[in-house]
Amino acid sequence: MGAIWMVACASEGYPAIAREVRALDAGARLVCVPGVAEAWELARELHDEEVVLAVAVSDADEVGLEEKIATWRSFAEPPRIVAFADAAKPGLVSRLLYEGASEVITVGEMGGNAPKPAVRMEGDPSRGDGGSVPHRDDTRCDRYEDEEELDARLRYEVRTAQWADLDEPGEGTGREAPSEHDRVPDEPPQRLPEVPAGEGAHRAPVVTVVSGRGGVGRTTLVAAMACFAARCGLRTAVLDLDLMFGDLHRLLGVEEPRDLGMLAGGEGGGVLSDALVEESAMRVGPGLTLWGPAAAPECVELLGRPCEQLIEVLRGLADVIFIDTPVSWGDAAAAAVAVCDRCLVVSSLGATSCPSASHVAELATRLGVPRTRMMGVVNRLGGHGVSEEVALRQELALSLGMRARVADGGDEVASMLSFGQMDDLIAGEGAFARDVRALASGMLRELGCPVGADAAGSEDTAVRPRLRLPWGRRAGTRAGDVR
Repeated sequence: MGAIWMVACASEGYPAIAREVRALDAGARLVCVPGVAEAWELARELHDEEVVLAVAVSDADEVGLEEKIATWRSFAEPPRIVAFADAAKPGLVSRLLYEGASEVITVGEMGGNAPKPAVRMEGDPSRGDGGSVPHRDDTRCDRYEDEEELDARLRYEVRTAQWADLDEPGEGTGREAPSEHDRVPDEPPQRLPEVPAGEGAHRAPVVTVVSGRGGVGRTTLVAAMACFAARCGLRTAVLDLDLMFGDLHRLLGVEEPRDLGMLAGGEGGGVLSDALVEESAMRVGPGLTLWGPAAAPECVELLGRPCEQLIEVLRGLADVIFIDTPVSWGDAAAAAVAVCDRCLVVSSLGATSCPSASHVAELATRLGVPRTRMMGVVNRLGGHGVSEEVALRQELALSLGMRARVADGGDEVASMLSFGQMDDLIAGEGAFARDVRALASGMLRELGCPVGADAAGSEDTAVRPRLRLPWGRRAGTRAGDVR
């Protein structure tokens, strides 16, 4: 049994919001109202009920957004507020949380052709759920909802194995199948729009690696996992978003990195051109291509939007994308965290390792990454100061369902990395290489990427944009040399 959800939105946006409310609260009782003020007036009459205000917001409708925020700020004792946004923009999310929303959930274009899988952003934990209330069917207002239609639309955006259970409601989804009571026969469901061939057919998963402090081996793990993915036959894109001080290219053996700052000088009304994507790419090895960092510090603040666009382009070109982030996040790193399919929170030795890892996980949550997509990684296990006890303490502090441990590589890893021999290192039989292979292979399979025996019999039938990126050409050549 759940709360009464006052859904303040237009009728065309109601199905998408109602579906996400049901995912959060299976027993929710929904009431659709035209605006925030009307929802508040009705909520004040329900003294003994738990009421949640669900508000549809849009970054494009700036006037409407300000009016809604001003309305709920005027409430003397506001209920729990959950904002449903049409885009996971860090600026919009931060504003809504600052203004009092306890959570922000993105549902794509509400009422559009193909809603995206929801992304949940939690605010202040002190604004938690209240007590439950008895279930009363007479308050249900689901006349716009058609679960089968919504699930069919959602499958256009599905790109990883972890979403496969969404095929049929009620089977492994945590959602109840729609009952006859939830439907109104005299309102037939709308027909789904025709989807052009190839659209949405391929979306590479994004793996973003974060840490709350430096020196924990985050960059080394990114390089090692990327090399392993490329050895498995996957087209692997790597982004070094430590734009000012990144040295991922050195670990991968690239002597002369290309400046990612050239993306900030693109033309065409802010649209990232194919030529810039190709020009900024660096070929590391067969199937492995690198972007970043920036050469000039003054252009770093201009790269937020270009990096966001680059990730979107690469999702249609690569099989998997690995992203290294700095300790201090700018717009580019925040955008990479917000769109990731797996967020690896890396910790290691240090008195502040536990609180810093917990803090960065909380920041990722506020940007929209649910904790079910996070994995805690204890690095350098067995090395100086990183015992089993320390690892267990860090895992308990993070309290994540997915956990991994990577053994300390010692002098062997340090020596091979100094010569850019990461590919040889990951192919070896040391404890570090074995742990990285186990971590990466399991994660890639969960994300729907063919690995090992799975890769041998797989056929890539997805239609991809025809950019000439250096997946297989020799080192030193440029994108324009490929025919």
